[in-house]
Formats: sequence, structure tokens, C-alpha cells
Amino acid sequence: MKYFLKIKNLIIKLLTFWIFPKSLKKQIREFLFYFSIFDLIKFKRQNFHTISLGENCLPRMLLTAIKLKPRKFYGEKTMPFDLCIHKDINKITQAIENDFEDYFDGLIFENNGWINKKYDVIYMHDNSLNQERFIKRYQKRIENFKNIFNSNKILYFIYSNYRKTPPSRAKLKNYMKQFQKSEMANLLN
Repeated sequence: MKYFLKIKNLIIKLLTFWIFPKSLKKQIREFLFYFSIFDLIKFKRQNFHTISLGENCLPRMLLTAIKLKPRKFYGEKTMPFDLCIHKDINKITQAIENDFEDYFDGLIFENNGWINKKYDVIYMHDNSLNQERFIKRYQKRIENFKNIFNSNKILYFIYSNYRKTPPSRAKLKNYMKQFQKSEMANLLN
């Protein structure tokens, strides 16, 4: 199997070397390497969504790696808690309860990166964006969260903080169930 993957990767690199412009090569290589028609069908038939609530990028990456969450090229949308560090689950709950109305209050650019002092968030992957583009990106991610949150599918909320167990887990779980339209919402910790 190991040699098959090496050969597959070599063929993909050879095919994309001359055909595609440099700006698209990485995305096309990723698509060709990871795409599977069987996975596409599986993701389209899924009756659930998995939503990462942080604490960092790890839950999103692991869910994608074990194929519980589709990759971007399968149509999966990025959510506001996927690619940043949220240090306090109580503040995540507060942002959701407030419908993200004041999510950008306390936003500053410090130490070569975006930080939200109010919600205690560090945005590790967005340091190249100006404030206008940053806010626009996260407004889209919030919209993605709301659309999936209001879907008819079962929702699984994943929170990972390997340093401590969140004290407000029951509060967050009750809140998610209260606003979930489908029969069941689950918080996995």
C-alpha cells in the first residue's frame, strides 16, 4: 500500500507539472490524491454534520483525516471555530448565544496575528489579511455555521481541550439541543 501511494503521488506530480499553472498545482494535486467517488457518495448520503468548536485546529483536522468530515473539495464549508484557538469554551458558548453579534469586538492585530481580546481567540492562519478581508472571511464562516446549525441533519459538536475538561459542557449541550431543529444534537468531548 505504501508503494502504491508513492507511485500515485509521482504520477499526479508528473501529470500536473506542465498542464496547470503554478498557482493551482497544490490544490489540483490534493484533489487528485485524496478524491474518491466512494467518499463523495458517502458524504452526500450522510445524515449528520460534525462541527468543531475548538479549542484549536486539531478536531477539524482529525475529523477530516478519519473521513467523518468532508474535505473542502467535497463541498465542506469552514466554520468560525475551525482554524483558530479558542481558549475558553464559556466564551464560545457566549458567542453562539449572542448570535455572533459582537464577535468582532475586541479584535486587534498584535504580534503579527489577529487576536480577539473579548472572546480570547487567536487566529493563527489569517495573519496575511487586512481587517476588512478578515472580517469578511469570518462573517462567511459564521454564515456557514448558522446554515449547518439550522439544517435538518443530526449535529455532532466536537470540542477538544487536552489540558482540561470544560466546566460548562452541560450548559453548551443544552443550548445546542434547544436550538437544533432535528431530533438530536450531540456534544462529543
